[in-house]
Amino acid sequence: MTDERRDEKILSAAVRQDGRPDEVFQEAPTPGGKDTRGEGAVAATAAIEGGVAVYEASLWGDAWRELRKNPLFVISSIFLVYFILMAAWPPPFSRWPVALAGLGACAATVLLVTSRWMSAFTRRRGRLLAAAICLAPVIVFLLYATTVEGQSPKDADLANSVQFEWGSFDHPFGFDIQGRDYYTRVVYGARVSVVIGLLVVGVDVVIAIILGGFAGFYAGKSDAVISRTADIFFALPVTLAGIVFLNVVGERGLLQVSAVLIFLGWPTLMRLMRSSVLSGKESDYVQAARALGANDLRIMRVHILPNGIAPVIVYATISVGIIISAEAALSFLGVGLQLPAISWGLMISDAQNRITTSPHLLAFPALYLSIVVLVFIILGDALRDALDPRLR
Repeated sequence: MTDERRDEKILSAAVRQDGRPDEVFQEAPTPGGKDTRGEGAVAATAAIEGGVAVYEASLWGDAWRELRKNPLFVISSIFLVYFILMAAWPPPFSRWPVALAGLGACAATVLLVTSRWMSAFTRRRGRLLAAAICLAPVIVFLLYATTVEGQSPKDADLANSVQFEWGSFDHPFGFDIQGRDYYTRVVYGARVSVVIGLLVVGVDVVIAIILGGFAGFYAGKSDAVISRTADIFFALPVTLAGIVFLNVVGERGLLQVSAVLIFLGWPTLMRLMRSSVLSGKESDYVQAARALGANDLRIMRVHILPNGIAPVIVYATISVGIIISAEAALSFLGVGLQLPAISWGLMISDAQNRITTSPHLLAFPALYLSIVVLVFIILGDALRDALDPRLR
C-alpha cells in the first residue's frame, strides 16, 4: 500500500458520521464474498494495514479513550464496583479484612479494563478472552468470599451497648444502642441505598426516553401535553412532596419509597431527552435517512437515540447520588423506610440524640453515605467531560 493510499484511509476513518446512515460510505463486497455494506463507516474497528492501525471514530469510542485516561473516573469506578458488590452480597463484606480484599479486587479489575495494554490485547485476541482476564480478580475474590462466614446485623448483646474502641480488630465501628456490630449494619445499609438509587434512576431513564423522545420527535399537541405535565411536577418540591405522599402510604418499604421517588424524579430527565431529540431530528444525517425511506422508529432507534442520550446518561449518573441522599433524608425525617429495614438514613436518625455521647453512631453511616454520593457525582462529571467534545 502506498503512503498516499494509507493516509487516505486513515483520514476517512477519522471522519465521524454521527448518525452513520447505512447508505452512506458503503463498502464493496469483500473478496471472500461477504457483503459488508451497511455496517457503517469505511474504516474497520481493528484493521491493521501496513503497520498502521485504523479505527472507526465514534462518540462513544472517543469518550472511552478520554475516560480511561481520567484518574477521577478510574477511582470513582473502583468504588462504584465495590459498593455494587457490597450491596449485592453483603455477608462477606461484614468481615473488614475480606472487604479490603474485595476493594483490591475491584481496583485490579477497573485498572485492567482501563489500561492501554488491555485495549491492544482486545483488538488482537478478542473481547471474550479480554473480559475473562479483566473479571478474573473479582471472580477469584467471590470464590474466596464463599468460604467466609459473615456476621449477622441482627446479632445483639446489650452488654456492648454503644461501646466503641479505637483500633478494635473485631468491631472497628463499635456497637449500636442494642449491642449490634455497627460495621456489619453499615455494610448491610449499602444494599437499600444503592438499590433504591439504581432502581429509581433506571425507571426514570426509561420514562424519559419514551416520553421525551415522543414529545421531541412529534412535537405538536403531544409535546404540549407532556411538557405541561412535567411543569406541574417541577412545581412540587421533592422533599415536601415526598413527605406528603409517604405519609399517605401505610407501609413504607423499599418499593413504596422507590415508587414515590420515581413519581417525582422523571421530569428533568424527560426534558433533557426532549431537548436532545428536538436538536437531533433536524440534523443532516436524519434528513438523509428520511429521504432514503427510513421510518420513524428506525430514525429514532438508529440515528437520534444513540446520539441524543448522552446528556441523559450524564445527569442520570449524578441523579443516583441525589436519589440516595433523598432517601436518606426522608428516612432521617421519619417518613422514609421503617424498621426493621437497615438504612443509612435510619441509622443517622437514630444517632441524632447521641451525637455528643456516641459520635461513632453518626460518623460512620454518614461517611459511607457521603462517599457513595460523591462517587456518583464525580463519575457523572467525568462522563460529561468525555461526552462533550467542546470540553476536550
